Amino acid sequence: MKKIVLIVLCFCVISLAGCSRHDEVYYLHHPDSLKIILDNCVRVKPINKAQREECLVSMKIYEKLSGLSQTMMANPQGFGKEIIALQIQQSKLKSQIDAINSRLTAKTLSSEQTSVLFDKLNTLKKTFAANQHELKIRLALVAAAEGM
Repeated sequence: MKKIVLIVLCFCVISLAGCSRHDEVYYLHHPDSLKIILDNCVRVKPINKAQREECLVSMKIYEKLSGLSQTMMANPQGFGKEIIALQIQQSKLKSQIDAINSRLTAKTLSSEQTSVLFDKLNTLKKTFAANQHELKIRLALVAAAEGM
């Protein structure tokens, strides 16, 4: 009996450790992997802080994907409009990033102006990356739904 518990525990640890490198898009393409991790989180109580955090992250991913999936099924047109809005926002952000980069290369700015522009550029890049991730998730969800 102890061997079985040890084997299950080792499997849990390996499964949870591998989870951190995957995001929502991965789990859209590999839903069984997410199910295994969540089942393990329920069956075997996580031992340490890292395992508990992995279970929480996995649960948040599941909740997010479930919510987006329900939204898409309930209102496909609205979901499509959200995707288009994200794409438009990405285009605007890209234009702003390009404009700031152009200003920074002009070299006619004071150090204070340069600092302000770098701060704004970093903020825009972070927003762009976050939006790109959200867009990627939504497009993967649509692709997964079409493949059903």
